[in-house]
Amino acid sequence: MKAIFVYAPRSGSRIFSVYPTEKVVVATYVNMSCHVIGDVVEVRMQAARPGHWFRALATNFATQVVEAVGGVAYDDRGTVGCIVPQDAVPGVIERASELLPMGGNVDTASLWRQGAGKIEGEGLIFLVTQSPARARSIRVGTCWEDPDTQHVCVEVEYDGEGGGDNCIVTAPIQWGRPEIEGGLPPLLSGRSSTSRQGTPYATRARPSQKRCSRRTHPCPRMRSDKCQSIS
Repeated sequence: MKAIFVYAPRSGSRIFSVYPTEKVVVATYVNMSCHVIGDVVEVRMQAARPGHWFRALATNFATQVVEAVGGVAYDDRGTVGCIVPQDAVPGVIERASELLPMGGNVDTASLWRQGAGKIEGEGLIFLVTQSPARARSIRVGTCWEDPDTQHVCVEVEYDGEGGGDNCIVTAPIQWGRPEIEGGLPPLLSGRSSTSRQGTPYATRARPSQKRCSRRTHPCPRMRSDKCQSIS
């Protein structure tokens, strides 16, 4: 399990599509920065290079990807990224190579650093073509404020037998307690001894309406009719 941080500058959120699932938890803070938590991998595409400009096409592609498999899509000044469950990565890479110019200009170095690729042959990065271990369902535990470190903390753990592992994400206490979306409903009793004392988090269920933006982000890159439910 890992937590991938998506920073929100003062100009506004970089996220344009959010689709949390039981395998992908999204914790959004007051300043619109967020943590994406789970067995996830970040796929980055360089869509705004001189001579190779396909930013709108990459944005549309990333939106459809997260709607299909769950996750978060963002645009960081022309680098379009989607954070998806790890078992979806081979399919995303294959579709990008088929549908986008220059194979989507996927950042293979980033994939290798995340363990989603390997070096084979004469130093070439060979992307995994077989599905890795399936992403597991996760459950949000407790949220608390640590006065010693001045951080707000959220605990997330795997569901079911063989779980054990947990992930605790932290953010400056000034950012406030985050809005949590995705994951399985919290266990209000019988929690494991590894859980910290805090407030059990009532997470939002997987939404029936697919959102292309947060409610404070008016979808500047997409027409308003794209924001409507297509389920």
